Amino acid sequence: MKRIIAVVAVLLLAATSASAQLGITAGLTSGATDVQTAYDEMFTAKTVDQYHVGLLYKIDLPFGLAVVPGVVYNMKGVSFQKNLEIASQNIEEVRIDSRTGYLEIPVQLRWTFGGETLGVFAFAEPYIGYAITTETIASAKSKLGQSLIETHKVNDVEEGAEWNGIEKLEYGAGAGLGVRLFNFVEVSAKCFWNMGPMFNNDGDASLSVKEMYATTQSTHCSGIAASVSLYF
Repeated sequence: MKRIIAVVAVLLLAATSASAQLGITAGLTSGATDVQTAYDEMFTAKTVDQYHVGLLYKIDLPFGLAVVPGVVYNMKGVSFQKNLEIASQNIEEVRIDSRTGYLEIPVQLRWTFGGETLGVFAFAEPYIGYAITTETIASAKSKLGQSLIETHKVNDVEEGAEWNGIEKLEYGAGAGLGVRLFNFVEVSAKCFWNMGPMFNNDGDASLSVKEMYATTQSTHCSGIAASVSLYF
C-alpha cells in the first residue's frame, strides 16, 4: 500500500510540476552512418538534398526529464553507383539517387543536466512515419551512358508510378546528445535507425527503379542528423 501511495505521489508531483513549450526544429540529414561522411554530406556538399523541419512540444518533468513529441517532415535518401545494361550496351558507373520525404511522429524521452542558462541533454526517440513525396533519378558518368538514359527515358515514369516498390510506412528509433541555451535554443545531433526496408518488389517500375530495388532490398535508410530547435 505504501508503494502505491508513493507511486501516486510521484505521478501527482510530475503532473503538477510539468511545464510545456512549443518549438520549431530544422536541420540536415545524412544517409551515412559514419561521422566524417555524414559531416561531408551535410556541411561541405554543394547541394543539400536531405533535410528535416517540423514542430515540437516539450513537456518538462521532474528530475531533469522531459518528453518531446513532434511532427516532422524528413527528407531521406540513398545513393549508389552501379553498372547497367541499356539497349544491349553495358554502361559503367550509373548513379542512382532516391529521395523520399516522410511525415514523421517522433516521441523523444530526454534527460537534461544543468540549469536554464546552459544544459546538456541525452535522448532516445522511437518514431513512425509515412512517405508523402518520392523521386528516383539515374545519371551516367559517360556522355554515351547519359545519352542512352535520356533516349530510353529511364527517368520518365507515369503519374503515380514513382511509388512502385516504395514502402510508404517507416518506423525506427534514434539516440543522441544536445546542448540547451537559455531554455530557448537547442543544438543536437543524433544517429537514427530505420527498422523497416525502404523498398519492396511490388509494381512495375522504370529501369532505374527496378535496378534500385534489386540492389537495395535490405536498405534501411539509417543515418545521422543535426538539428537546431527554438522554443517559445
